[in-house]
Amino acid sequence: MKSDIQINITVSDEIKNSFATMFSIFEKIIPIFDENSKKIKDNEVKIVTLEKVREVLAKLSQDGKQHEVKALIEKLGGKKLTDVSEDKYPELLREAELIFNIEN
Repeated sequence: MKSDIQINITVSDEIKNSFATMFSIFEKIIPIFDENSKKIKDNEVKIVTLEKVREVLAKLSQDGKQHEVKALIEKLGGKKLTDVSEDKYPELLREAELIFNIEN
């Protein structure tokens, strides 16, 4: 099922970025599901390590996104990266990559 929605509104950059993030998330999660079985494909399951998360967050920080990095870590329950539970690394990585992709 594919739906196309076109919206023409004048909005602030913050709202525009929020919508861009939302659409990016939809584009990334919809293909993960197989149309026939609705199960996650085996090749889409990845183990996310602290090192990988640290690498992506470091790139964001170097690109001037220190506030966004801090907000992501705090959102997931930490004051610093090592405070974040390992089971939240995939979510942290997804959100960090979305920020990086939107900016580039």
